[in-house]
Amino acid sequence: MGLFDFLRRKRLPEFSFELQTLFADSRLLAIRLQNDYISPEHLMLAMLELPHGSVSGLLDTILVSPALLRHQLEQVMFGHRAAPDEPLPTGSIAITTELEACLHSAQGMAAEAQVPEVAPEHVLLPILFRAEATGQTGYAEIGLTVAVLAARIGVPAPGR
Repeated sequence: MGLFDFLRRKRLPEFSFELQTLFADSRLLAIRLQNDYISPEHLMLAMLELPHGSVSGLLDTILVSPALLRHQLEQVMFGHRAAPDEPLPTGSIAITTELEACLHSAQGMAAEAQVPEVAPEHVLLPILFRAEATGQTGYAEIGLTVAVLAARIGVPAPGR
């Protein structure tokens, strides 16, 4: 490994303005749902709250109801806290390692697709893959799976 090998490394794509806005929205959702962390589910909820966002449009094309998915996620997430004895946060909130992994995976997918920035739909696939890998069935129950989404956006399903 040479001294200047870091200069040859490819830079990962930056997060799009829409995705950065969704990060801020997911923080507000976590506070509203009385959570003390931001998880992939919070980011998914933020994506679903944008009626004309790229994810809602994508879900409509594969006949998945964003409203139904949003309702299911809110029911599961409400009041769940990592540190129940601590007061509810009002300032900064930590993101989970699962969300960090999803974001890193999305950056890799965007780099592989040679797009200039990471869009919300790039994060959607790692969120679903993580959910399926950990046995969460809520998404699949309404027809949203890694295979269906990957086929729709034209990328190989991760881990397959």
